[in-house]
Amino acid sequence: MSLSAKSSPPPAPPIKDGGGVDSPPVGGGRGVDPLLVGEVRGVLAGNVDDGGGVVVALSGGMDSVSLLDATVAAVAGVGGDGVDGDGDRWRLSVCHVNHGLSPRADAWERFCRRLCEKRGIPLTVAKAPPAPPSAGEDWARRQRLRAFAELPQSPAILAAHHAGDQAETVLFRLLRGAGVWGMSAMRPVAPLPFFNDDGDGGDGGVRRPPPMILRPWLNIPRERIAAYARARRLRWVEDEDNFNIVRRRNFLRRRVFPLAAGGGFDCAETLPLAARRFADGADLLAALARADEAAAAAQTADGMRGFRAGYFLAAGASRTRNWLHDSLWRRGGGFSERGIAEAARQILNAAAKTGGKNAPSLRLAFGAATLREWRGLLFWDDERPPPADFERALTVSARGRRLDFADELGGALVFSPRRGRGFSPAKTGARLSLRLRRGGESLRPRNRPRRALAYLLRENGVAPWRRARLPLVFAGDALVAVPGVAVAGDYAAGAEETGLECRFEWAQPRC
Repeated sequence: MSLSAKSSPPPAPPIKDGGGVDSPPVGGGRGVDPLLVGEVRGVLAGNVDDGGGVVVALSGGMDSVSLLDATVAAVAGVGGDGVDGDGDRWRLSVCHVNHGLSPRADAWERFCRRLCEKRGIPLTVAKAPPAPPSAGEDWARRQRLRAFAELPQSPAILAAHHAGDQAETVLFRLLRGAGVWGMSAMRPVAPLPFFNDDGDGGDGGVRRPPPMILRPWLNIPRERIAAYARARRLRWVEDEDNFNIVRRRNFLRRRVFPLAAGGGFDCAETLPLAARRFADGADLLAALARADEAAAAAQTADGMRGFRAGYFLAAGASRTRNWLHDSLWRRGGGFSERGIAEAARQILNAAAKTGGKNAPSLRLAFGAATLREWRGLLFWDDERPPPADFERALTVSARGRRLDFADELGGALVFSPRRGRGFSPAKTGARLSLRLRRGGESLRPRNRPRRALAYLLRENGVAPWRRARLPLVFAGDALVAVPGVAVAGDYAAGAEETGLECRFEWAQPRC
């Protein structure tokens, strides 16, 4: 995403309004709907700490402009009873994504800039990359998710989805063959879905927990939002594509739903109700998945947390798929039923073939998260590459030391004084350094022949994908110690000497 702008101005968007006011006064008795404002305040109070950041996703359309207006009232503590609050409870800002798909995209952006400027609200505008020829609704959605995921400090994202949007989502997913998880559709509160570049869900490289997306109006009919916009005399832009039935959601909204209404079916009421019932089922499946995860949990000698692949082999394909669904949902993943089924098949195949091999037999990438099988265990990893040219001067004392490398290497290096163990500071001298593997390193432990570093790491069960991030202790060009693995005999502490034992404590992956 970038903040660039095109050189020539596009045609102005059609402006719709309920009275022509960009920034109506916030206060009781001026059309503030107590239900709509109360729903916003309730979801913020339940999910965002006081003083926390809240970002309204603003397209410029009626729904998002109304949500921004109601959020201003909710943040200020204004309700339908006409009583003003004591001040802003949360830090409010706005994000607009310019997809570049419409010739009016830049005009919509200008409308949002003007609206936020008049209201005095900070605005972030994210410019999508050039759209491929096949770009459509799914591509645009992924660009919005990328923009929201890249906002600093993982704020809560407020989206203006309403009951009509939920109805479209339910029917759309049903027609695409979704299961219980998919049919639960949009949740009022959920981690922001990540995505990967192939469009199958996941993440485009973001390495931190996803922000939460909050949908306070998910059970509100659009007609009530429209009435609010008119009562508040708001102005908004109209997207001409809302009337293009070539787009699949528009086809459902403008052709299928009216046809169903002619037969007496109120899709905007019944389909969101079905989604809530599917959500109950998905919650029960989530509880089963977490019980399976607890039962399958295991830990390696160096503290690496994993799950026994054999447990899922015994549990079967359905529960393995269910565990994957829940695990990915908690990590912000959004993956197809087909992708989940294929991943579960590979997990079970790997579990059936596991024979204590030293190399990983399975690697499944889900955006920022990667699931690996190694020595009969499944591990989540965040695919963090080792930093280039990592080298740090090292000073240690007899009292020990802890060095935090969570961001660079994914853990902390700990030096602890131990009698007769570790390396001797008297033998190494003061000029120590930390480096990563460069290839060709070897070490001769005390009373053992010299071994290649690769052999020692494999022998001691260091996971292959972590070996490149394990810091090594050097004295000049001599390898002194491999944390948690071995100490060179020439530098080992004597039996009556207090040495420094070093180990690397791996943090749990951030995915």
